[in-house]
Amino acid sequence: MKKFLPLFIVSLILCFCMGGFSGSANNSYVFSEVGAQSDDVSMTYEDGKLTIEGLDEAANLMQASFTGKVLTGVKLLEAKNGTTEVTANIGDKFFLWSATNAMRPLSAAVTVRPAEQPEPSNNILVAYFSRTGENYSVGTITTGNTAIVAQMIAEQTGGDLFEIKPVTPYPSDYQEMLAVAEKEAAENARPEIADTVPNMQDYDVVFIGYPIWNGDMPKIVYHFLESYDFSGKTVAPFNTH
Repeated sequence: MKKFLPLFIVSLILCFCMGGFSGSANNSYVFSEVGAQSDDVSMTYEDGKLTIEGLDEAANLMQASFTGKVLTGVKLLEAKNGTTEVTANIGDKFFLWSATNAMRPLSAAVTVRPAEQPEPSNNILVAYFSRTGENYSVGTITTGNTAIVAQMIAEQTGGDLFEIKPVTPYPSDYQEMLAVAEKEAAENARPEIADTVPNMQDYDVVFIGYPIWNGDMPKIVYHFLESYDFSGKTVAPFNTH
């Protein structure tokens, strides 16, 4: 078996020169074929299991590992018909060769690649409460700090934006706003919200953004959370402070 190893490496280098590989690990693997199967022998690799079908003669199996485009290791494994547990990373390649004729491959090589991921659906809501006007240490702003972050998240995720607006706007003056916020906190108030999310049941993921007031969420955000059923949803809070 050892006398065939240089030929394996030469073949591997040729395959390497013909295509790129990535070496990052992934928990789910599938295989992609390179070339056609032959001699009624085929190989598949998925989720840590290498399956060889149609093998009725002695064969050599080589596993080549790559880090990026660099060959980092070669292993000779037992080749047998059926399923074998094999640890591999993305970019690893398997070669199956006849044990009696090193020039004749029994099967094309297979390359481990990530499993196909489903296209994300637009079932994400980015709800946020944000305040304009005079803000602490930054002066008067026309777009709230939390609103800016919410817009970034919506752009990255494709989510729908929803602004939690109070029926009675908070004062633009910072000190006056503090007084209102402190009163709401002392009374555990639930300020009335101007609009509602009519299709909350359609969202699987809900981002909820808010500033920190008095070391806590603003009471209007508590009211928002209490207004909907979040059962089965992924809720991702974020805040500015």
